[in-house]
Amino acid sequence: MRKFILSVMALILILLPVAVRAQESGDALEKPVEQDLGQWNRNFLSPAYGVALFRAEIRQRGIPGVISYFVDEEILVTAADLRVFRGVNVSKKNGFYTGVEAGAFIFLPVAHSFSDDVTVMDPDYMPAPPWVSGPIDFKAAPYGGLFFLMAKYGLRTDVGKQKKGFGAGLELGAGGSIYTGGFDLWMGDKNNPSAQADAGSTETKISLIVDASAEGSFRVGKNSRLFAKGSVMIMPLTFEGGQLSSVTVMNDGVSNTNLQYFEYALRNYELEYLPFVYGLRVGFTLSFD
Repeated sequence: MRKFILSVMALILILLPVAVRAQESGDALEKPVEQDLGQWNRNFLSPAYGVALFRAEIRQRGIPGVISYFVDEEILVTAADLRVFRGVNVSKKNGFYTGVEAGAFIFLPVAHSFSDDVTVMDPDYMPAPPWVSGPIDFKAAPYGGLFFLMAKYGLRTDVGKQKKGFGAGLELGAGGSIYTGGFDLWMGDKNNPSAQADAGSTETKISLIVDASAEGSFRVGKNSRLFAKGSVMIMPLTFEGGQLSSVTVMNDGVSNTNLQYFEYALRNYELEYLPFVYGLRVGFTLSFD
């Protein structure tokens, strides 16, 4: 046992200077690398702000008592795109990275105008004369938002000097989203409408999402960069702007006001978001230990 212990101690004494010399050599090799690449900060935080475009389709539902000649129309719905990415740099110079991104689309209340030739009549008293008949002009505007959480992976390549230079990369992400909101429909002035209806969703919509982004960036320091990203988000499950709740206006054969009939006519329309979202956003990335 004593010989074994003495042998181990001798081996340690022999190898210790070798290990120290190897460490010194490694430090000497590491210094030029750090001078060229900068300190490798693994963690980063990246907020981004931009605009997203949704495609939506408005069409008629065909509710009882309303005869409509409306042809389906497609519109672009604008939303503010707010995101924050918390991730980890897997390789030096931010080559490959991964993390989690949370964000929200907040729909902007931009109005879209439509026209239709509508006849409203009481289905229980046909073929009585229609209560309302003729062309109508109405508007629709979205409200609400969509909130999402994704796991993301990215690959970026940089050119230029250590502290300044350009970069380009690609990102892929997948996760889930929660949508709530709908559309306001009205005739006349928004603040004082002659008729209005709510195409609001009565329930929260949950969907899977897939996101792909292309990035162009500029390094402004050893651990920070500015970027612009264009993206396409795919939602396999569409988000309906809300099945309009049915409101019985003509249930007793009593003549109602034109306002009630026009509001009933507005409930003949529904809106649905199509499953592709296009976005453009800018932001910055800050790396830290």
